[in-house]
Amino acid sequence: MQRLSGFFDINIQTIDFLDNTIDRYGSREIFIYKFNLNNSLSGILMELNNCFDDYKKKKFKLKYGRIIFLLLLVVSVVLVSKNYTGAVVYDNTGLAASFGDHKITLEELNQKYDPLSDYYQALNITKEDVLNRMIEEFLLIDAAHAAKFVVTEDELIKVLQTIKDELAMNDSEFGNYLIEQGLKLEQFLVSLKNKLLIDSFLEKTLFSNFSISELDLKDYYDTNFKFFVQPERVKAKHILIVPEDGKEDEALARITELQERVEAGEDFTELARKYSEEPNAVNGGELGIFGRYGMDENFTKVAFSTPVGQVSGPVLTKFGYHIILVEDKFPEEVARFDEIKEQLKSAIEGEKRNQIFLIYITQLKAQSNVEIYLEE
Repeated sequence: MQRLSGFFDINIQTIDFLDNTIDRYGSREIFIYKFNLNNSLSGILMELNNCFDDYKKKKFKLKYGRIIFLLLLVVSVVLVSKNYTGAVVYDNTGLAASFGDHKITLEELNQKYDPLSDYYQALNITKEDVLNRMIEEFLLIDAAHAAKFVVTEDELIKVLQTIKDELAMNDSEFGNYLIEQGLKLEQFLVSLKNKLLIDSFLEKTLFSNFSISELDLKDYYDTNFKFFVQPERVKAKHILIVPEDGKEDEALARITELQERVEAGEDFTELARKYSEEPNAVNGGELGIFGRYGMDENFTKVAFSTPVGQVSGPVLTKFGYHIILVEDKFPEEVARFDEIKEQLKSAIEGEKRNQIFLIYITQLKAQSNVEIYLEE
């Protein structure tokens, strides 16, 4: 029997990816709708904050560092297109791509990709994806310069200071952080300046002339009403005993004894801290609020059937034997229109921006005769 390393079958890279992607769409409900996720993954998304708050607090700097570097070094544009206009040619010339007056060498592509290859792989971003972002960045910078857009030194310094403030780092700490990522400050500033230039250009040209009406928002809400339903949830703690091979009966006897001690009046939290064999034991076995999906089916079935304030009998999962203390229950809820109106607006605006951007970047690539050269 494997020892519990995390009550959800989901790894840290997935959590970071989901968090970042959810942030883009404004809410979990909208994210679920946009990607047509199944109930199981929807349930996992609903539980992320409850189960990984401590992780996210401890890894705040790392998480926000990832966002910054993925933003600046992969996609200087927030909007991402995987569609590009250009022939893919396999060649050994040392070039990764050519377009207009520009050439990108394989060495330049590797310099962009290699320092963050682990992050890219975790997010399923290929080297060709990074190459296409580099091409788009060149083309958008050219377009911004042609339209007389500039980023001043003061603007650059102000944004850099904001980033350091959000990371709670001084100049020396931030410089060391960049070095740890295999980057120099000069490289970071070039990427940051390019991002600011492109953002300003897109905001003041492509994205300046569309708006979302109240009627549009209400229609979106009514059409997708079922996706704004928060399923029933339960708040609970648990104690886990992990059987040794061939000693399942001993584990069952131990968890049964703990159940009896709780029923006799001993404190569940203290017993969890002392006897539970899982990483969250230090927090008294606290699981927070969760739905029916994302956890072991046997576990959730018992959790939802146990009355509030009572402890369950032994529950067997692949992790071992549990007892569950149910602290509270919450019925199914529907997010009201006025509660999520702003999130809906962000989602619809994001969709429209993406459509506009895809059309525009496809035209730029077609005009520039993009050719991709990659080694087999």
